[in-house]
Amino acid sequence: MDYNLTVAYSGTYSVKFRVATSQVHAQFQILVGTTVVGTINVPNTGDWVNWSTITLDGVSLSAGAQTIRILSTNNESCNFNWFEFVAAGNQPPTAVAGQAQTIILPTSQVSLSGSGIDADGSVVSYAWTQTAGTAATITNAAAASTTVTGLTTAGARTFRLTVTDNEGATATNDVIITVNAPGPPTANAGTNKVVTLPTSQTTLTGSGTANNGGGSITGYAWTQVGGTAATIVNASSATTNITGLTTAGTRTFRLTVTDNLGATGTSDVTVSVNTPAAPTANAGSAQIITLPTSQATLTGSGTANNGGSITGYAWTQVGGTAATIVSASSATTNITGLTTTGVRTFRLTVTDNNGSTGTSDVTVTVNPLSNGKTIPGKIEAESWDAKSGPFYAVATADAGGGSQVVGITNGSWMDYNVTVATAGTYTVNFRVATTQAHAQFQVKSGNTVLGTINIPNTGDWSNWSTVSVSNIVLAAAARRYGFFQPIQKPVILTG
Repeated sequence: MDYNLTVAYSGTYSVKFRVATSQVHAQFQILVGTTVVGTINVPNTGDWVNWSTITLDGVSLSAGAQTIRILSTNNESCNFNWFEFVAAGNQPPTAVAGQAQTIILPTSQVSLSGSGIDADGSVVSYAWTQTAGTAATITNAAAASTTVTGLTTAGARTFRLTVTDNEGATATNDVIITVNAPGPPTANAGTNKVVTLPTSQTTLTGSGTANNGGGSITGYAWTQVGGTAATIVNASSATTNITGLTTAGTRTFRLTVTDNLGATGTSDVTVSVNTPAAPTANAGSAQIITLPTSQATLTGSGTANNGGSITGYAWTQVGGTAATIVSASSATTNITGLTTTGVRTFRLTVTDNNGSTGTSDVTVTVNPLSNGKTIPGKIEAESWDAKSGPFYAVATADAGGGSQVVGITNGSWMDYNVTVATAGTYTVNFRVATTQAHAQFQVKSGNTVLGTINIPNTGDWSNWSTVSVSNIVLAAAARRYGFFQPIQKPVILTG
């Protein structure tokens, strides 16, 4: 049988057993763990209900949690009611010297609070002694609680409490007092700063923390340790202005704090001075005019990106046939002398209050005099500028009236001189009528095919339908475009 017990203190014990048996050779062993600490023979008590107390002396036990095993060692048996451990003689007391302590200089004393316990008597005296470390003074060595002074240097010291009970037995317990040197103070120079010219000053906000056991910060000192020289307005204050930041670059400032013991700590902070961003120029939207119009108006603007303002505008021509800029130093100007076709490029330069500049370009496209055929727009089929084929124009009965082109055969073509006002991608719509199933047109610019369209059978030469070809890319300018029928299938084309 195993019993988990707590032994209050180490010592020698007598173990009493309450037993009953009618046999003569019953025997027990007492084990602590696997170690036999005693053996006891159980006498015949005369009957299984005749109880007797027997004692085993000289059992040694250590203080603490123990597992006690009662082991029967032969084939004879007994009834077992309880067992009891009785301490043999006086038991020593227990000393408690208290918790370890740590102090930071300049604190130089502590209080020790000890105590003693005697399970079988009373504690009659206390005695404190120092057993290790630099010597200190125990104010009242014979008291359970005392003050220790003279802890003026860093290091660990060990103090021992000895307690004595009423039988003269003693016990001891040690406590360690650690004395630490004060740490240097902690400086905090604050967060890094960024300013953009023309701003030329900023504010630094520092702080300090004493680490010497309840001390304080007694002094602040700002210095510059990197970058182009600037002015520290209040060098001996936690917070100071920095002025004279008139050039770009990074400057480093150091805060030194001093505590009440004269120890110091430092922290650095940077101030970055940036060149202002250049202003943004906007020369306005591209423009297209058609002769005989020979002038245009350019409307520009500028935005300062330095928190300032735009102080100047300057228009120049950077491309194309020369023209006249009427008001070159104004945001808005007229351009005259646009008497020939082509693209001209004008540049607007804006200047801000720091002298920084930004530019933007705009184009003015001059198209030739229109002959009335303008894209986007509708072109009458019979208004060709050149043609090839036996076709001809007659009056049409299609909605809107006018003329229609008839007699278109394989290889017939018509050229149209047109003015494309705006470059882009277009859809070309054709108004057609045919009884054929495979008529086809090509749209060409010179020899380049821009698109091909198949003409469906509309059911009659007078049944009109609109068919389209998409994704025709046209450049802005005067162009000749042709419509070419490559297949021998006639079609009637109306305007």
